[in-house]
Order: sequence, then C-alpha cells, then structure tokens
Amino acid sequence: DCIILVQWLLENNKKDFMVVSPSNGASSLLSVMPQLQLNKFEQIKLIMDNDTAGDKATEKVLKSYPMVKDERAFLKQSGVKDINDFLDLEKRTICKLKGNIIVSNSKRINLYDLTKIMDNTFGNYNRTIYKLTWRIKNELNSFLKWEYRGREIDASIVSIIPSVKDNEPSLTFNIVEYINKVVKPEQIIVKEGELHNYKFRKIFKTLREFIAMYPDLNYSWDKSDDNNILEFSDELFTYHFDLRDTEVHSITFANPIDQKIGEIKVKDKRLRMRDYIDILDETILKRTGINTCDLQEPYRRMVEKSFRINHVKNKEGLCK
Repeated sequence: DCIILVQWLLENNKKDFMVVSPSNGASSLLSVMPQLQLNKFEQIKLIMDNDTAGDKATEKVLKSYPMVKDERAFLKQSGVKDINDFLDLEKRTICKLKGNIIVSNSKRINLYDLTKIMDNTFGNYNRTIYKLTWRIKNELNSFLKWEYRGREIDASIVSIIPSVKDNEPSLTFNIVEYINKVVKPEQIIVKEGELHNYKFRKIFKTLREFIAMYPDLNYSWDKSDDNNILEFSDELFTYHFDLRDTEVHSITFANPIDQKIGEIKVKDKRLRMRDYIDILDETILKRTGINTCDLQEPYRRMVEKSFRINHVKNKEGLCK
C-alpha cells in the first residue's frame, strides 16, 4: 500500500511529501511515531485501513498526537478497505465512465432513459396527486382534532392512497382511532363522486387522465409499497430507484468481497476520485442498462408504450 500510494502521489504531481508505513501492521504504528520528527511537517495525514484494526490504531494515534488528521473519509465513502482497493476501484470507475453509452430500445434500456420516461409518465400526476392528498390529510386531521377536543376518543388520518384498478379510480383512507387509549386501525375506500370537495374532484380528474393514458393498468400511489422500488447491482455499483419519483434515487459503490457500501458524492463532471468521489450521476446512468422484462409490470408497460410512441413519431417524421 505504501509503494502504491507513493506512485499515485507522483502521478498526480504531488511534491514534498513523505510516506511512512509501519512494518508490523497497524498495532506497531505508535512505536514508530516518535522516530518521525513530526514537528518538521506542515501537515500529517493518517490513512490506516478501513477496518477494526485500523479504527483502533487511528484512535490511539489521534489521542497521543492531536496534530495528526484522520484522512480515511474517501475509503469509508467508497466502501473499500485500503489504498490499493481504492485505486483499483478508481480505475474500474473511470473505465466505466469512458465506456460506450447503452442505446435504449424496447427490450433493453439505459437507466438515464428509464428515469426520463418515469419522470415524464409520473411527473405531473405525482405533483398533483401527492400535493393534494397531503393538503387534504392535513385539513381533515385539523378538523378531527377540533371535533374530538376534550373527549376520550380521538382519530387521525395516517395516509390517503390514490389508486386505479380495472379502470376505476379510488382513494383509500387509512385511519387510526384512539378509544380509551386503545388503538383501532380502520380503512375507508372512497369511490369517484362520493366526495364533492374540489380537491377530491381534481384528484379523480387526474386519475382519469392517467387511466386514459394507460388503460387497463392497475396502479397505486402507495409510498410504502416496495413493488415500486427498483434495486440491482453490477460488479461496481448498486442502484436504488423509487420509480414513482426517480429524482429520489441513489447509486452506491458495492464491494463484492465484504458488501461494504459507500455513497457516491455527485459534485461535478471531473472523472477523478479524490477526497470525495467526483463523478457524474448522468454519465453512470447512460452506461448502465436493464432488460425491460426485468421491470415490474406497470413500469415495463410504460417503457414499451413510450418506445412505441417514439417509433410512430419517427416513422411519421421520415414520411414527411
């Protein structure tokens, strides 16, 4: 690790440095420290292994030498054990980022195009539905709090879940009642036309628009439903998407050896990994693909329909 670190520093035009590694591992570091004449250095950075032994050795050194700084953040963020593993990860990451972009089609789609299709599909629906259900829930809970004030009975709405089944929209109210300190959950399903408030009418109008766009597609806007989560790994990354809202997603490094995971820090377009892992989210997504048959049923149909629509548009353009 010491030799590799020196090579890496030289490759990055670093000068005026000294790298020291204890010959007998992390436990022997303290015995080496008095020989280093630390007062001669402007900065002293400690990079022990990202494991239990490294943690213990780092804690002891920092306690005895407060001027020393623990510089293992990049190891922890990338989920690797040591410098050697980190530089190997860097090479593989840069290799992926320089790889070919996956061209999407109806059978295989890159993750960037998938997020765009999901956003185009759900963007307006989500913004309307989640906003209105949140407002309605708060307003009704305020009313219930006033209605049951001073009584030994209370109730609150936990969630309002819009859904479409067999081309019919509905709202499911999950309610909790508190009667003499006893909790009683209850569920009420409301069909279209049963509530006449304009906010309810707007929600049902939005659901009808969704049905017109995707007939015969059963779907629920239930945030607790894990069937809406897409998660998979390749040899380098783990990808986690909520397909109802693809702006909320994460990409993490997956270490296949010990399954440690570290978050990617998306900061700019540089293709180097330094103290923070500065890689471009979009670049990774365009170079990672998934078979459409591996998508959950609602999302697979949405992707296939999107490509059919684009195919027709392209043919019409050629005809013109």
